[in-house]
Amino acid sequence: MSLERGGIDCDIHPAVPGMDALLPYLGGHWREAVVQRGVHELNSIAYPQHAPLSARPDWRTGKGRPGSDLEAVRSQALAPFGTNI
Repeated sequence: MSLERGGIDCDIHPAVPGMDALLPYLGGHWREAVVQRGVHELNSIAYPQHAPLSARPDWRTGKGRPGSDLEAVRSQALAPFGTNI
């Protein structure tokens, strides 16, 4: 048996367009908690949307929060480095 070896990038922070996008992936308990508490989005004070540290300036697409455009993430952060998913 042979295994492919590669790197894992753990520093990409994809943005979630809203909690509705996550609900199908949450277990029943967490789905109910999100709905009952009225959580609509995940904002982090650690990575404010327009702060320079939240995304590389040359990777900002103008189409929303950094990391929210899957095609941009693929073309900017994954494909150039030969990343397999």
